[in-house]
Amino acid sequence: MTTPLKLGFFILLGSLLAVVCGAITASADSREEAMDLRQTGDILPLETFTKKIHALGYQRILEVELETEAGSPVYEIEALGEGGNVREFYFDAASGEPVDEAREQED
Repeated sequence: MTTPLKLGFFILLGSLLAVVCGAITASADSREEAMDLRQTGDILPLETFTKKIHALGYQRILEVELETEAGSPVYEIEALGEGGNVREFYFDAASGEPVDEAREQED
């Protein structure tokens, strides 16, 4: 028999997964491409980047895009922080390093 605490944990986990998975706004082809890149080790797991963003106080991921900038895969992640402020973060998807936002805005 499942205890209420365990049941609550699984409901919370399922909700979190739904939010993260629902935040990915890409076509089926690009999602498949991202999964292939992840499985081959060409990019880091999305969780690597969401943990960094959460540590900065942004608790809700609104949108995730995997783009190619200058031949490198770049995660563009839009997050909601306290007070309702929204910020876009850019990370090199292969190395995990932040990408200069000014460079991204110039492209």
